[in-house]
Amino acid sequence: MKVPNNFAISLKKLPHDQDVREWFRQAVSVTYELMCASLSAHYYKIVFEEQHDFFLEGSSPAEVKTIFSPVERKHSEKISDYLNSKLSKATANIKLKRIIKDLVKIPEIMQNNLIEAIDRQQGKVVFLNLILENLSGFLTFLSNYEFIDLKFESALSDAMNLLGNSNVVPLIISFPAIYCEYTVYSITIPIPIKIENGKMKIDLSSM
Repeated sequence: MKVPNNFAISLKKLPHDQDVREWFRQAVSVTYELMCASLSAHYYKIVFEEQHDFFLEGSSPAEVKTIFSPVERKHSEKISDYLNSKLSKATANIKLKRIIKDLVKIPEIMQNNLIEAIDRQQGKVVFLNLILENLSGFLTFLSNYEFIDLKFESALSDAMNLLGNSNVVPLIISFPAIYCEYTVYSITIPIPIKIENGKMKIDLSSM
């Protein structure tokens, strides 16, 4: 989904128009829910049901969260600043995953998105789309020149392999980016969980 620059700018100039922002936030969220479902359907069976955004392989509930910079500017700026300060040193896949593991601990992601997706909605696979400014070129560099595998299908395969581990929930983080062409860069990390009263909860002590 490519948002015209003039529309994004107009959103930034409407700090008090919460109805417009909420409508657009919901429209973007639904668009990226469908994008994740569509991309996943190329490799696995998906089913849409009311309780969750969709099911993978018919039995694994998936939840999709999206942070979109023109609407959630305060949150996205903190995330972008963190990544820009760290990604310049990411020259291997394992180091990039370590950076991402630290990234998801910040409140803008953990409190506002992951706790909802896992603790409240009981998602067994979580997709997090970070639509941020000023990262497209960086991620293209990492993918093309540092030989880091950021393909969506690789991240999805890693997530499906983690489904057999009852101690974690796979988190697929995607960076939809426009750099010469529209690309989705993705990476999967495990989120440690514990079971309390028959329900999953993020094990923050193991993060």
